[in-house]
Amino acid sequence: MNISENLTESDEFISVNVSDLESQREESEVVLKSILKHEVQVSEDDAAFMVLRSIYSIFVLIVTIPIVLTELYFGFSNMSCLKSKPDGVDMSIKSYLLVSGFVSIQAIILYIYSIWSLKKEELRDFFRLLIVFHIIWNLVAVIVFWKSIYTNCNKNMTTYIFISLFIKYFGDAVSLIKSS
Repeated sequence: MNISENLTESDEFISVNVSDLESQREESEVVLKSILKHEVQVSEDDAAFMVLRSIYSIFVLIVTIPIVLTELYFGFSNMSCLKSKPDGVDMSIKSYLLVSGFVSIQAIILYIYSIWSLKKEELRDFFRLLIVFHIIWNLVAVIVFWKSIYTNCNKNMTTYIFISLFIKYFGDAVSLIKSS
């Protein structure tokens, strides 16, 4: 008994034509090619909106990053006047600068996420809470600033803190009006 006789006698053997296999292979290649070449069509309005989002995100970074880096720089410095605490307030400007710097980093990340996210309504209440926290935190900083370091620190430090507090209150006011 040779192999061809054995194969023809077997019930499990199925005869397949080679041309049928090639045609099935070509059909499956066409399906795979169409999956791999999936193209996303972007309208001009969507492209323009993406460009505006990118420009706005870069603008937010350019405006906020210098303030945050300066806060962290002065917060980690060893100036003795930054460590002084006024009477009645158990906080120093050093603590204010560090907390403000790290909270600002988180706020920037969340704000840029909200620019790119479609869930702005869900984040609106959180941003309002963050703005209220920021206003209160800056008010405490003003009290500490005027009571302790305004006269005790060097002119560069007091000028920076005064200007940054002014910029932050202006930014908070704009943000509060915008979120209303």
